[in-house]
Amino acid sequence: MDSITELLGLGECAVEGVREEGWRQVIVARYGERVERCGHCGSGRLHSHGWRRRRVAHVPVGRQWCEVEYVFQRWRCAACGRVQTPVLPGVVPRARLSGRMRELAGLMLRHLRVAVSRLGRWLGLAWSTLWRCLPLAPEPSLAGVRHLCLDEVYFREPRRYLTVLSDAERGVVLGLAEGRGYKPSSALLQRLPAEVRAQVETLATDLMWGQRNAALDHLPHAEVAADCFHVVRLARQAVRQSTPAQRPAARQAVQELRALLRRNEPAALRAWMARWKKADGPLRSLVATLSRWELELETYLTTRRSTGPAEALNRKISLLRRQACGYTNRDNFIGMILLTTSPSHHQR
Repeated sequence: MDSITELLGLGECAVEGVREEGWRQVIVARYGERVERCGHCGSGRLHSHGWRRRRVAHVPVGRQWCEVEYVFQRWRCAACGRVQTPVLPGVVPRARLSGRMRELAGLMLRHLRVAVSRLGRWLGLAWSTLWRCLPLAPEPSLAGVRHLCLDEVYFREPRRYLTVLSDAERGVVLGLAEGRGYKPSSALLQRLPAEVRAQVETLATDLMWGQRNAALDHLPHAEVAADCFHVVRLARQAVRQSTPAQRPAARQAVQELRALLRRNEPAALRAWMARWKKADGPLRSLVATLSRWELELETYLTTRRSTGPAEALNRKISLLRRQACGYTNRDNFIGMILLTTSPSHHQR
């Protein structure tokens, strides 16, 4: 029985036997250690208060579900009259899972990215029970934050999004809020301490007025940089929407735009806008849009700050959502994002 005890991780317990109960195995383990002192008054005058049984879910044995039934003795203090329950090895007080089961569930949820519903069907456990196996994400460090990114990621139907605030240098999520536009962006920036907001130098956004205005309102010394990838996306869209007669000029304008975005020449951008501002069709609309973002585009050309780190995090978040077959609870989704994208998670 000692080898079985070590294999199952039951500590000082002695395995008395194994029995079948329907579709699961029940391992009976006796814990005979005595409680020496009262946890309330410190008295050593303890008397036996009978034996109790407690069952917790354990790691599967082979392909069969398993439970451990602990048999332990409780003690009554003669001084204060309180009943003392011993701390069972490998079991958190009031938990329904053994220590090894919590480790297994946490490993599969965090590192293997198994969906909670699928893992629950395999282990025979409820969603709420498995969710407690995930620790809280550590608070991200705000020391040395100089460059930020704001972007949104799809959450669920109908048209629900999460706005993500991230550190552009470390690629760490600093906060999430439901919605898109000015209100969630403003709420995320207001959560930052005043000294952190004062030291931010740039904030990259993807051509959204709400995010731009929130940065101007709450970041006193920061410059807003427009993301070049979204500019190119708008340019390609203008080419596709052009008529056959307008397409040669639109192609030439887009090629010039992509070439100047690779260079650090804000004057060339102004010259390009002056040249194509009288164009016809979608190209004219593109030039009008870029002219409204002229200062932000010049900031990108001088600082080369974009939403690339935020887009990389969005890809991880989208993969997390697909692997879990979608989330219906916003708080659970945000907690899982903060946990899986925290630096401490990747260092393990």
